[in-house]
Amino acid sequence: MKTKIILIIFILGFVNINLTAEENNPKYDKNSLYNICLNTLVNGLYSNEKNVCIESIKLIGQLKDTSLIPHLKKLLANQDDDIRLETSFSLIKLGDKSSYNNLINILRSNPLDNQLSSSKPIERAKSLMKQNTRIRAAEMMGEIGEKIFINVLLTIANNKYEYGPLIDKARISLAKLGDRTKINSFIYALHSDDKNIRAEACKALGELKEKSVVNNLIELLKYWDKNVRIQACSALAKIGDERAAESISTLLIDKDPEIRMVACEALGKLKSTKYIANLKELLSKDENGFVRIAAAESLLNLNDNSGESLLLKTINSQDFDAKLKSIQILGNYGTKNTLSILEKNFYSEKNEILKLNISYAIIQITNRLRASETKQ
Repeated sequence: MKTKIILIIFILGFVNINLTAEENNPKYDKNSLYNICLNTLVNGLYSNEKNVCIESIKLIGQLKDTSLIPHLKKLLANQDDDIRLETSFSLIKLGDKSSYNNLINILRSNPLDNQLSSSKPIERAKSLMKQNTRIRAAEMMGEIGEKIFINVLLTIANNKYEYGPLIDKARISLAKLGDRTKINSFIYALHSDDKNIRAEACKALGELKEKSVVNNLIELLKYWDKNVRIQACSALAKIGDERAAESISTLLIDKDPEIRMVACEALGKLKSTKYIANLKELLSKDENGFVRIAAAESLLNLNDNSGESLLLKTINSQDFDAKLKSIQILGNYGTKNTLSILEKNFYSEKNEILKLNISYAIIQITNRLRASETKQ
Protein backbone atom coordinates (compact mmCIF):
# COMPACT_ATOMS: atom_id res chain seq x y z
CA MET A 1 0.00 0.00 0.00
CA LYS A 2 2.82 2.35 0.98
CA THR A 3 4.55 1.65 -2.33
CA LYS A 4 1.37 2.54 -4.27
CA ILE A 5 0.98 5.85 -2.43
CA ILE A 6 4.59 6.79 -3.17
CA LEU A 7 4.12 5.87 -6.84
CA ILE A 8 0.96 8.00 -7.11
CA ILE A 9 2.71 10.99 -5.51
CA PHE A 10 5.65 10.56 -7.92
CA ILE A 11 3.37 10.44 -10.99
CA LEU A 12 1.37 13.49 -9.89
CA GLY A 13 4.59 15.38 -9.22
CA PHE A 14 5.97 14.39 -12.62
CA VAL A 15 2.86 15.59 -14.47
CA ASN A 16 2.81 18.86 -12.52
CA ILE A 17 6.46 19.54 -13.36
CA ASN A 18 5.98 18.85 -17.04
CA LEU A 19 2.66 20.54 -17.78
CA THR A 20 4.14 24.03 -17.69
CA ALA A 21 6.79 24.70 -20.29
CA GLU A 22 8.28 27.77 -18.58
CA GLU A 23 7.68 27.01 -14.89
CA ASN A 24 11.35 27.34 -13.91
CA ASN A 25 11.46 30.80 -15.44
CA PRO A 26 11.35 33.42 -12.65
CA LYS A 27 9.03 35.55 -14.81
CA TYR A 28 6.61 32.67 -15.30
CA ASP A 29 3.04 33.39 -14.22
CA LYS A 30 0.92 30.26 -14.34
CA ASN A 31 -2.25 32.34 -14.11
CA SER A 32 -1.56 34.53 -17.14
CA LEU A 33 -3.82 33.91 -20.12
CA TYR A 34 -0.80 33.22 -22.33
CA ASN A 35 0.50 30.43 -20.11
CA ILE A 36 -2.94 28.99 -19.51
CA CYS A 37 -3.31 28.71 -23.28
CA LEU A 38 0.17 27.23 -23.60
CA ASN A 39 -0.66 24.58 -21.01
CA THR A 40 -3.92 23.84 -22.84
CA LEU A 41 -1.89 22.93 -25.93
CA VAL A 42 0.50 20.81 -23.88
CA ASN A 43 -2.37 19.02 -22.13
CA GLY A 44 -3.83 18.22 -25.55
CA LEU A 45 -0.79 16.06 -26.26
CA TYR A 46 -1.89 13.72 -23.50
CA SER A 47 -5.48 13.40 -24.74
CA ASN A 48 -6.93 9.94 -25.38
CA GLU A 49 -8.64 11.37 -28.46
CA LYS A 50 -6.36 10.92 -31.47
CA ASN A 51 -7.67 13.97 -33.32
CA VAL A 52 -7.16 16.19 -30.26
CA CYS A 53 -3.63 14.87 -29.75
CA ILE A 54 -2.69 15.45 -33.41
CA GLU A 55 -4.19 18.95 -33.41
CA SER A 56 -2.06 19.83 -30.39
CA ILE A 57 1.04 18.38 -32.06
CA LYS A 58 0.48 20.45 -35.20
CA LEU A 59 -0.20 23.70 -33.34
CA ILE A 60 2.82 23.28 -31.07
CA GLY A 61 4.98 22.65 -34.14
CA GLN A 62 4.00 26.10 -35.42
CA LEU A 63 4.83 27.91 -32.18
CA LYS A 64 8.65 27.94 -32.50
CA ASP A 65 8.88 27.33 -28.74
CA THR A 66 11.74 24.88 -28.25
CA SER A 67 10.88 24.45 -24.56
CA LEU A 68 8.03 22.21 -25.71
CA ILE A 69 10.34 19.69 -27.42
CA PRO A 70 10.49 17.33 -24.39
CA HIS A 71 6.70 17.02 -24.39
CA LEU A 72 6.66 16.12 -28.07
CA LYS A 73 9.48 13.59 -27.75
CA LYS A 74 7.39 11.50 -25.37
CA LEU A 75 4.97 10.85 -28.24
CA LEU A 76 7.64 9.24 -30.42
CA ALA A 77 6.98 6.03 -28.48
CA ASN A 78 3.29 6.08 -29.45
CA GLN A 79 2.08 3.04 -31.37
CA ASP A 80 0.04 5.13 -33.82
CA ASP A 81 1.91 5.93 -37.08
CA ASP A 82 0.03 9.19 -37.63
CA ILE A 83 0.86 10.50 -34.17
CA ARG A 84 4.54 9.58 -34.53
CA LEU A 85 4.61 11.14 -38.01
CA GLU A 86 3.07 14.47 -36.98
CA THR A 87 5.26 14.53 -33.86
CA SER A 88 8.40 14.04 -35.96
CA PHE A 89 7.36 16.83 -38.33
CA SER A 90 6.71 19.25 -35.48
CA LEU A 91 10.02 18.38 -33.84
CA ILE A 92 11.82 19.08 -37.13
CA LYS A 93 10.02 22.43 -37.38
CA LEU A 94 11.35 23.19 -33.90
CA GLY A 95 14.89 22.42 -35.06
CA ASP A 96 15.24 18.82 -33.86
CA LYS A 97 16.85 17.03 -36.82
CA SER A 98 17.01 13.71 -34.99
CA SER A 99 13.50 13.00 -36.27
CA TYR A 100 14.53 12.79 -39.95
CA ASN A 101 14.90 9.02 -39.73
CA ASN A 102 11.40 8.67 -38.28
CA LEU A 103 9.94 10.09 -41.51
CA ILE A 104 12.14 7.84 -43.64
CA ASN A 105 11.14 4.74 -41.67
CA ILE A 106 7.45 5.54 -41.94
CA LEU A 107 7.72 6.08 -45.70
CA ARG A 108 9.55 2.76 -46.09
CA SER A 109 7.05 0.87 -43.93
CA ASN A 110 3.71 -0.60 -45.01
CA PRO A 111 4.50 -1.05 -48.74
CA LEU A 112 1.55 -1.50 -51.06
CA ASP A 113 -0.12 -4.87 -50.51
CA ASN A 114 -3.10 -6.82 -51.83
CA GLN A 115 -5.34 -5.54 -49.04
CA LEU A 116 -6.01 -2.33 -50.96
CA SER A 117 -7.96 -4.43 -53.49
CA SER A 118 -9.41 -6.78 -50.87
CA SER A 119 -13.09 -7.70 -51.03
CA LYS A 120 -13.32 -6.90 -47.31
CA PRO A 121 -14.09 -3.18 -46.71
CA ILE A 122 -12.30 -3.08 -43.35
CA GLU A 123 -9.07 -4.46 -44.81
CA ARG A 124 -9.26 -1.99 -47.71
CA ALA A 125 -9.84 0.92 -45.32
CA LYS A 126 -6.89 -0.07 -43.12
CA SER A 127 -4.59 -0.41 -46.11
CA LEU A 128 -5.71 2.95 -47.51
CA MET A 129 -5.03 4.63 -44.16
CA LYS A 130 -1.50 3.22 -44.14
CA GLN A 131 -0.86 4.52 -47.67
CA ASN A 132 -2.26 7.95 -46.76
CA THR A 133 0.17 8.11 -43.85
CA ARG A 134 3.03 7.37 -46.25
CA ILE A 135 1.77 10.05 -48.64
CA ARG A 136 1.83 12.54 -45.77
CA ALA A 137 5.42 11.50 -44.94
CA ALA A 138 6.50 12.07 -48.56
CA GLU A 139 4.76 15.45 -48.56
CA MET A 140 6.54 16.49 -45.35
CA MET A 141 9.90 15.65 -46.89
CA GLY A 142 9.28 18.13 -49.68
CA GLU A 143 8.21 20.81 -47.21
CA ILE A 144 11.29 20.28 -45.03
CA GLY A 145 13.56 20.56 -48.08
CA GLU A 146 16.53 18.48 -46.91
CA LYS A 147 18.60 16.48 -49.43
CA ILE A 148 18.77 13.54 -47.00
CA PHE A 149 15.29 12.51 -48.25
CA ILE A 150 16.16 12.30 -51.97
CA ASN A 151 17.18 8.64 -52.08
CA VAL A 152 14.09 7.27 -50.34
CA LEU A 153 11.84 9.48 -52.47
CA LEU A 154 13.56 8.30 -55.65
CA THR A 155 12.99 4.69 -54.62
CA ILE A 156 9.26 5.37 -54.29
CA ALA A 157 8.99 7.50 -57.43
CA ASN A 158 10.68 4.87 -59.61
CA ASN A 159 8.74 1.88 -58.29
CA LYS A 160 5.86 1.20 -60.67
CA TYR A 161 4.33 -1.24 -58.17
CA GLU A 162 3.88 1.44 -55.54
CA TYR A 163 0.60 3.23 -54.78
CA GLY A 164 -0.08 5.75 -57.59
CA PRO A 165 -0.89 8.81 -55.43
CA LEU A 166 2.22 8.09 -53.34
CA ILE A 167 4.40 8.01 -56.48
CA ASP A 168 2.97 11.41 -57.50
CA LYS A 169 3.62 12.90 -54.08
CA ALA A 170 7.19 11.57 -54.09
CA ARG A 171 7.75 13.19 -57.51
CA ILE A 172 6.39 16.52 -56.25
CA SER A 173 8.67 16.42 -53.21
CA LEU A 174 11.65 15.52 -55.38
CA ALA A 175 10.93 18.54 -57.56
CA LYS A 176 10.85 20.73 -54.45
CA LEU A 177 14.24 19.28 -53.53
CA GLY A 178 15.68 20.20 -56.91
CA ASP A 179 15.07 17.06 -59.00
CA ARG A 180 12.70 18.30 -61.72
CA THR A 181 13.09 15.33 -64.07
CA LYS A 182 9.49 14.22 -63.47
CA ILE A 183 7.81 17.62 -63.67
CA ASN A 184 6.85 17.27 -67.33
CA SER A 185 4.48 14.44 -66.44
CA PHE A 186 2.37 16.93 -64.45
CA ILE A 187 2.51 19.53 -67.24
CA TYR A 188 1.32 16.97 -69.81
CA ALA A 189 -1.45 15.92 -67.41
CA LEU A 190 -3.01 19.39 -67.67
CA HIS A 191 -4.23 18.29 -71.12
CA SER A 192 -5.59 14.92 -70.01
CA ASP A 193 -9.08 13.83 -71.07
CA ASP A 194 -9.64 12.73 -67.48
CA LYS A 195 -10.93 15.65 -65.37
CA ASN A 196 -9.53 14.14 -62.16
CA ILE A 197 -6.03 13.88 -63.64
CA ARG A 198 -6.27 17.51 -64.79
CA ALA A 199 -7.31 18.60 -61.30
CA GLU A 200 -4.45 16.70 -59.64
CA ALA A 201 -1.99 18.16 -62.14
CA CYS A 202 -3.17 21.69 -61.29
CA LYS A 203 -2.74 20.94 -57.61
CA ALA A 204 0.77 19.51 -58.08
CA LEU A 205 1.98 22.40 -60.25
CA GLY A 206 0.59 24.87 -57.73
CA GLU A 207 2.59 23.19 -54.97
CA LEU A 208 5.66 23.45 -57.16
CA LYS A 209 4.93 27.11 -58.00
CA GLU A 210 5.58 26.28 -61.65
CA LYS A 211 5.39 29.64 -63.48
CA SER A 212 5.69 28.13 -66.95
CA VAL A 213 2.07 26.89 -66.78
CA VAL A 214 0.39 30.14 -65.67
CA ASN A 215 -1.32 30.63 -69.07
CA ASN A 216 -2.52 27.02 -69.10
CA LEU A 217 -3.98 27.41 -65.62
CA ILE A 218 -5.69 30.69 -66.54
CA GLU A 219 -7.29 28.87 -69.45
CA LEU A 220 -8.49 26.12 -67.12
CA LEU A 221 -10.42 28.68 -65.06
CA LYS A 222 -13.04 28.34 -67.82
CA TYR A 223 -13.05 24.53 -67.80
CA TRP A 224 -16.43 22.83 -67.45
CA ASP A 225 -15.51 20.79 -64.36
CA LYS A 226 -15.82 22.60 -61.02
CA ASN A 227 -12.93 20.82 -59.31
CA VAL A 228 -10.52 21.60 -62.15
CA ARG A 229 -11.47 25.30 -61.92
CA ILE A 230 -10.98 25.26 -58.14
CA GLN A 231 -7.57 23.60 -58.37
CA ALA A 232 -6.46 25.90 -61.21
CA CYS A 233 -7.47 28.95 -59.18
CA SER A 234 -5.71 27.70 -56.04
CA ALA A 235 -2.59 26.86 -58.06
CA LEU A 236 -2.45 30.36 -59.54
CA ALA A 237 -2.68 31.84 -56.04
CA LYS A 238 0.23 29.68 -54.86
CA ILE A 239 2.34 30.56 -57.91
CA GLY A 240 1.67 34.21 -57.15
CA ASP A 241 1.61 35.62 -60.69
CA GLU A 242 -0.45 38.83 -60.71
CA ARG A 243 -1.34 38.29 -64.39
CA ALA A 244 -3.94 35.82 -63.16
CA ALA A 245 -5.82 38.32 -60.96
CA GLU A 246 -8.14 39.67 -63.66
CA SER A 247 -9.20 36.20 -64.81
CA ILE A 248 -9.69 35.04 -61.21
CA SER A 249 -11.85 38.11 -60.47
CA THR A 250 -14.42 36.88 -63.02
CA LEU A 251 -15.04 33.89 -60.73
CA LEU A 252 -16.32 36.18 -57.96
CA ILE A 253 -19.71 36.12 -59.65
CA ASP A 254 -19.75 32.37 -60.34
CA LYS A 255 -23.01 30.67 -59.37
CA ASP A 256 -21.13 28.08 -57.29
CA PRO A 257 -20.25 29.39 -53.78
CA GLU A 258 -17.16 27.18 -53.53
CA ILE A 259 -15.77 28.78 -56.69
CA ARG A 260 -16.48 32.28 -55.31
CA MET A 261 -14.80 31.35 -52.02
CA VAL A 262 -11.61 30.09 -53.70
CA ALA A 263 -11.53 33.19 -55.92
CA CYS A 264 -11.74 35.44 -52.84
CA GLU A 265 -8.88 33.59 -51.18
CA ALA A 266 -6.76 33.75 -54.34
CA LEU A 267 -7.14 37.52 -54.78
CA GLY A 268 -6.03 38.05 -51.18
CA LYS A 269 -2.95 35.89 -51.68
CA LEU A 270 -2.14 37.73 -54.90
CA LYS A 271 -2.35 41.05 -52.98
CA SER A 272 -4.77 42.35 -55.61
CA THR A 273 -5.87 45.68 -54.07
CA LYS A 274 -7.67 46.51 -57.32
CA TYR A 275 -10.49 44.17 -56.26
CA ILE A 276 -11.05 45.38 -52.69
CA ALA A 277 -14.43 46.86 -53.67
CA ASN A 278 -15.52 43.51 -55.15
CA LEU A 279 -14.46 41.69 -51.99
CA LYS A 280 -16.33 44.19 -49.81
CA GLU A 281 -19.47 43.63 -51.85
CA LEU A 282 -19.23 39.86 -51.30
CA LEU A 283 -18.53 40.46 -47.61
CA SER A 284 -21.77 42.36 -47.18
CA LYS A 285 -24.06 40.71 -49.73
CA ASP A 286 -23.09 37.13 -50.52
CA GLU A 287 -25.67 34.62 -49.36
CA ASN A 288 -23.02 32.04 -48.42
CA GLY A 289 -21.31 32.42 -45.04
CA PHE A 290 -18.06 30.79 -46.12
CA VAL A 291 -17.75 33.17 -49.08
CA ARG A 292 -18.17 36.09 -46.66
CA ILE A 293 -15.50 34.62 -44.37
CA ALA A 294 -13.12 34.18 -47.33
CA ALA A 295 -13.75 37.79 -48.38
CA ALA A 296 -13.03 38.94 -44.80
CA GLU A 297 -9.75 37.02 -44.73
CA SER A 298 -8.60 38.41 -48.08
CA LEU A 299 -9.45 41.96 -47.05
CA LEU A 300 -7.36 41.53 -43.89
CA ASN A 301 -4.56 40.21 -46.09
CA LEU A 302 -4.91 43.47 -48.05
CA ASN A 303 -4.71 45.56 -44.83
CA ASP A 304 -8.45 46.25 -44.79
CA ASN A 305 -10.19 45.24 -41.55
CA SER A 306 -13.75 45.61 -42.87
CA GLY A 307 -14.44 41.93 -42.22
CA GLU A 308 -13.12 41.64 -38.66
CA SER A 309 -16.54 42.21 -37.10
CA LEU A 310 -17.98 39.33 -39.16
CA LEU A 311 -15.26 37.00 -37.90
CA LEU A 312 -15.78 38.03 -34.28
CA LYS A 313 -19.49 37.38 -34.71
CA THR A 314 -18.89 34.01 -36.39
CA ILE A 315 -16.79 32.62 -33.50
CA ASN A 316 -20.02 32.61 -31.50
CA SER A 317 -21.93 30.64 -34.13
CA GLN A 318 -22.93 26.98 -33.93
CA ASP A 319 -21.25 25.99 -37.20
CA PHE A 320 -18.00 24.18 -36.31
CA ASP A 321 -16.21 24.75 -39.64
CA ALA A 322 -17.13 28.43 -39.86
CA LYS A 323 -16.14 28.94 -36.24
CA LEU A 324 -12.79 27.16 -36.67
CA LYS A 325 -11.91 29.10 -39.83
CA SER A 326 -12.77 32.42 -38.15
CA ILE A 327 -10.63 31.60 -35.10
CA GLN A 328 -7.69 30.71 -37.34
CA ILE A 329 -8.01 33.94 -39.34
CA LEU A 330 -8.23 36.03 -36.16
CA GLY A 331 -5.10 34.29 -34.90
CA ASN A 332 -3.27 35.38 -38.05
CA TYR A 333 -4.54 38.97 -38.14
CA GLY A 334 -6.11 39.79 -34.76
CA THR A 335 -5.04 42.75 -32.63
CA LYS A 336 -5.03 43.60 -28.93
CA ASN A 337 -8.76 44.34 -29.09
CA THR A 338 -9.38 40.79 -30.34
CA LEU A 339 -7.82 39.18 -27.26
CA SER A 340 -10.62 40.00 -24.81
CA ILE A 341 -13.24 38.42 -27.08
CA LEU A 342 -11.11 35.33 -27.67
CA GLU A 343 -10.53 35.05 -23.91
CA LYS A 344 -14.29 34.87 -23.28
CA ASN A 345 -14.60 32.19 -25.93
CA PHE A 346 -11.66 30.28 -24.47
CA TYR A 347 -13.37 29.90 -21.09
CA SER A 348 -16.79 29.09 -22.54
CA GLU A 349 -15.77 26.75 -25.39
CA LYS A 350 -16.56 23.06 -24.79
CA ASN A 351 -15.21 21.58 -28.02
CA GLU A 352 -11.58 20.55 -27.50
CA ILE A 353 -10.42 21.19 -31.09
CA LEU A 354 -11.88 24.69 -31.06
CA LYS A 355 -10.43 25.41 -27.62
CA LEU A 356 -6.98 24.36 -28.81
CA ASN A 357 -7.26 26.71 -31.79
CA ILE A 358 -8.46 29.57 -29.60
CA SER A 359 -5.43 28.95 -27.38
CA TYR A 360 -3.12 29.03 -30.37
CA ALA A 361 -4.77 32.22 -31.71
CA ILE A 362 -4.31 33.98 -28.35
CA ILE A 363 -0.65 32.95 -28.26
CA GLN A 364 -0.13 34.14 -31.86
CA ILE A 365 -1.62 37.56 -31.16
CA THR A 366 0.27 37.93 -27.87
CA ASN A 367 3.56 37.06 -29.56
CA ARG A 368 2.90 39.66 -32.28
CA LEU A 369 2.14 42.32 -29.67
CA ARG A 370 5.31 41.45 -27.73
CA ALA A 371 7.41 41.59 -30.91
CA SER A 372 5.89 44.97 -31.78
CA GLU A 373 6.64 46.34 -28.29
CA THR A 374 10.23 45.09 -28.54
CA LYS A 375 10.76 46.90 -31.86
CA GLN A 376 9.47 50.13 -30.33
